[in-house]
Amino acid sequence: MSNEVIAKLNDVAYKGIKQARFNKILDKRALTNADRFEKLERESAAIIKKYDFDKITADNRKVVDDVGSCAFSCMDTIEAIQDGDCMCIGLSVNRPEAAIADPTRLTIGDIIPTYLTADSFLESATFKIDAAAGD
Repeated sequence: MSNEVIAKLNDVAYKGIKQARFNKILDKRALTNADRFEKLERESAAIIKKYDFDKITADNRKVVDDVGSCAFSCMDTIEAIQDGDCMCIGLSVNRPEAAIADPTRLTIGDIIPTYLTADSFLESATFKIDAAAGD
């Protein structure tokens, strides 16, 4: 998933920010995170090439079956890893503006007990943003 998608999500999530100092914090964080994201993508690809997925699948079949497949992509955990992705759970969060400077202000309101691949989540969120914008 590209940095552009993550930037779109952040833009929507924080478009109501009123204090300029929070915008500066977010801009700085976005630049840092973009570099980190690209570095981690490269490192992950190199690590994934070294895995013996037949062995991993055999050794972890029960966990993979317990987690199940992504509701959108239909990939299981092993397939997601092979694709450079991961399984995630959804969280409903309350993110007041002050949480930008003080992450302890973020509160989790609910845990959604459905596993999704990270890419599927980002794609669905992007689709929702684009649909709302009328693109």
